Amino acid sequence: KRLNETGCPLIDWTRHQRRDGFWQHGSVCEDYGAIDCAVYAVGGWTDGYTDAILRLMENLKGPRRALIGPWTHVYPHFGTPGPAMGFLQEGLRWWDRWLKGVENGIDDEPACQIWMQHDMRAHPMDFDIEGHWIAEQSWPPGKIETESLALGDGTLGAGDDVTLAHSSPLTCGMAAGEWCPRDGGGVGPEYQGDQRKDDALSLCFDSEPLSEDLEVLGYPEVTFELEVDRPQAMICVRLNEVRPDGLSTRVTYGLLNLSHRDGHGEPKPMVPGERTTITLRLNSVAYRFSAGCRLRLAVSTSYWPLAWPSPEPVTMTLHTTGSSLVLPRRIASTDDPSPTAFEPAESAAPLDQTTLEPGSSQRTLTYDVGTGETVLRHVEDDGRYRLDGIDLTMTKVATETSTIRDGEPASARTEGVRIITAERGNWKVRTETRLTMTCDARNFFITASLEAFENDKPVANRRWDETIPRDHL
Repeated sequence: KRLNETGCPLIDWTRHQRRDGFWQHGSVCEDYGAIDCAVYAVGGWTDGYTDAILRLMENLKGPRRALIGPWTHVYPHFGTPGPAMGFLQEGLRWWDRWLKGVENGIDDEPACQIWMQHDMRAHPMDFDIEGHWIAEQSWPPGKIETESLALGDGTLGAGDDVTLAHSSPLTCGMAAGEWCPRDGGGVGPEYQGDQRKDDALSLCFDSEPLSEDLEVLGYPEVTFELEVDRPQAMICVRLNEVRPDGLSTRVTYGLLNLSHRDGHGEPKPMVPGERTTITLRLNSVAYRFSAGCRLRLAVSTSYWPLAWPSPEPVTMTLHTTGSSLVLPRRIASTDDPSPTAFEPAESAAPLDQTTLEPGSSQRTLTYDVGTGETVLRHVEDDGRYRLDGIDLTMTKVATETSTIRDGEPASARTEGVRIITAERGNWKVRTETRLTMTCDARNFFITASLEAFENDKPVANRRWDETIPRDHL
């Protein structure tokens, strides 16, 4: 029954390209007052959902607490990347206080416990994040000073009155890594790579080397005076730390479909050639830029494959007069609250399992000089393993392929295939799911299939083939 009734989420999402009731019904921000229970919001800087934690802290009225570590989309007691902590014990303290009424003092501790990152070094496989815990009594934090850095002719902090035209190659974004890397704690090369690859395809503004450390906590924000030559366009803005040896690491970033510049509910196209003021808030971050390093603001008109390209190639003209980067600078002091001392990480013993065939993970990038086609392919093979306690043997192979050609936004194509098997004795089941998304200047095209087999006999066969008009996207 579940196989026969399941849908294709990508089709549902693509049918709703603006903020309408489809998205509103499940969004906390529609009515923060509807939540009156105690809330402990937890996440990591490498996760895709961190901003929601700070929005909850700012808008909820009841008991609330925030924990943000360096982690990706995993529980904090697994701690990937960065250090693990005793999250199960911390959760128990919270539930003891608000479910059992135990006066254990947790509600007297600082409301925000945050990992202040520093010395990040971009690497797809070994993404290293140093840092230390800080605490804030509330959110927004008290001791924040805004620092505005003007844009110049390739400079950040020293403004010039110049006009800069730029059109990014469609392959800008190949060093981005996954939007939510190692979701669930995988092992593949999914983190960001050295950003110099994408910096070379972007409009960049560099500061002078810092004379002292600079701590940022909150939402960096950019304001641009710009114009574009197409009614539909997007921008990607990355804030990087550039080390003395040249390594460029993305600290935070933001994306904006320029048709959504005044909100996501009623998009409106840009007027080609019309000078417009754009404000974009980047993703929240806690980061200490190190003395001797430079800040780099990198601006691009594409960010594939994290963002689908605009229907036509876009040239952006940026006017440095009226353009700036505003940083939320944290001012540390001796009277800052002390972070909570977490207990060591604990977890249940892993399931007993036997590896029958080892798994592997590959992420490859190829470029065809003749056709101008770039292909990013990611294969995640879990291998073959047996869950000994229930004598169940499992396999899973997932393949994702993103393809695009230079100068041809309509060539954008993404494909996904996932095959999962489970078997015990002479019984075996298998599911095969396939999905492809392509486009032209006016439409998106989505085809998908779901097939299920028991002992190689088909038991379900679902097909989808949809054409969905582009709605200011």
